[in-house]
Amino acid sequence: MHANPIIHIGALSTNILANPDAALVPPKHKYETTLDKHVNQPILTRLVSYYTDNIEAKPNTKESTIANRACLSLSLIFTDILPSHRLQLHSSTEKVSKDVRKQRLHENRLLTTYTQYVKCLISDSNPYATKSLCKLMLGAQDFNLISELLKKSPSTFPLLKTLLSIKLSASTSDVSAARLLLRSNSSDRKKGSQSQQITDDILNESGHKSKVAINQGNIINDLCQIYFKGLEYSVLNKFEHGVMSCVEGIGKFVGYVNADVVTKLLKVFKRLLITEEGEEYGIGVWSCLSCVECCYDMGKEGVEEVRDGGWLLDAFYKCLQRWENGGGEVVKKFIRCVDEGMLKRREIRRGHVQGIVKKILTCAVGCETGSGQAGMVGMGRLIVSRYKGTERGVEVEDPMGEGYDGRTEDVGMCNPFGEGANFWELALLKFSHNPTVRQHANAFARQTRLDSQPYKIHEKEVKREEEINFPMKEPKKHPLLKGMVGMGGGKGKRRRGLGDAKFVKGGNGGKKARMVV
Repeated sequence: MHANPIIHIGALSTNILANPDAALVPPKHKYETTLDKHVNQPILTRLVSYYTDNIEAKPNTKESTIANRACLSLSLIFTDILPSHRLQLHSSTEKVSKDVRKQRLHENRLLTTYTQYVKCLISDSNPYATKSLCKLMLGAQDFNLISELLKKSPSTFPLLKTLLSIKLSASTSDVSAARLLLRSNSSDRKKGSQSQQITDDILNESGHKSKVAINQGNIINDLCQIYFKGLEYSVLNKFEHGVMSCVEGIGKFVGYVNADVVTKLLKVFKRLLITEEGEEYGIGVWSCLSCVECCYDMGKEGVEEVRDGGWLLDAFYKCLQRWENGGGEVVKKFIRCVDEGMLKRREIRRGHVQGIVKKILTCAVGCETGSGQAGMVGMGRLIVSRYKGTERGVEVEDPMGEGYDGRTEDVGMCNPFGEGANFWELALLKFSHNPTVRQHANAFARQTRLDSQPYKIHEKEVKREEEINFPMKEPKKHPLLKGMVGMGGGKGKRRRGLGDAKFVKGGNGGKKARMVV
């Protein structure tokens, strides 16, 4: 090998970027030497060999440094030279023209080298390998074999977090329309005319857009399967940050997911949110609310299992039971879940609604920030104005049945019309130190309609708390300091010089203590 491998890696990388086509061609002259076994290979293959030969080196050694430099260099090179069009391995038995054969040979060499590099990346647990995977994800999004990389990549959470920044070129409606068109065409076409129809679609601009949409939908489907595996791993290992990253990714790409993946996701979410098994995993309230919000997003796409929102409402009430005191992000999640699960639906029972409003007001009393209290009170106020008949909690009426039980995990068993179920929390919130909380608590008691959304109230209060300024008064000066230097008053030199006076204790000779100016 070269005397200085790191310098040689830089030289090879420069040559590859200068002429990528020549980097895939073996040298014309064969060298008969045993000093370098890769000397007769293409330049790109020689650079890959620097990584594959040193991948098992111990950390903080010269060999590990060579492997890391080669790994990062290859990720940048493949990001630059990988084409955006679809590639596949071609057989050598087909009879094609000379130019086509040359192009296919070039593509076969590129895919072979790229596959060799990716296999090493997947098996490598080094942080440099994860960083290289992230660079490939962001730099070669249109390459068709990225989906294969997604299926086989490990559930490393830096990679999952980076995948959230993938830019989508086709909307959800484009992907669903392209899939429906593909199904209808595949059922009507015959095998003989199928290739001709595909060629016509590729020549047509709309056909090209549908192919792009289908390709993107398949990639996002594979991506959500990776998030699904990461979610299962995070739950089993009680890794809450992994759950947050995976749920965030699923919520972003859920519109592009196939129905079979959605069914698997719902089973995991039910296990997390409803059963006691989810509490054993130690998943926080924010992550559980993210799962609830993600399920409501699936409901927008027409998933039948989400339309029956009874179990989602129980999961939301369970999150309210676990909520003690959270920051602004938790309050935002609560507001979003209420908006999707209660304000946009009308088929919820009145008893369930009143039990949830009662629990929301209880959480508002226990909240330490004024912004959180204002957001929760506005949320309950909007629910009561939306569902008629639930305002009986504001009025003083005779209780029905047994007393209210706020500790039960089932909202249907809390008896929201029993003794102690009235909204007595409003009497405390009316005397809050925050003027906005006082205003909304009084308006809630008067049953006036809320003009704005609760999230706007919360955001306004958060901004006000950040910009709050307590005016500080100047401390009063001591009476003995009046009339000193700089204070005026027309006093004599001795009085004006008291600011520099020193106190001298009395000595043994009977002298008294005195002030010396």
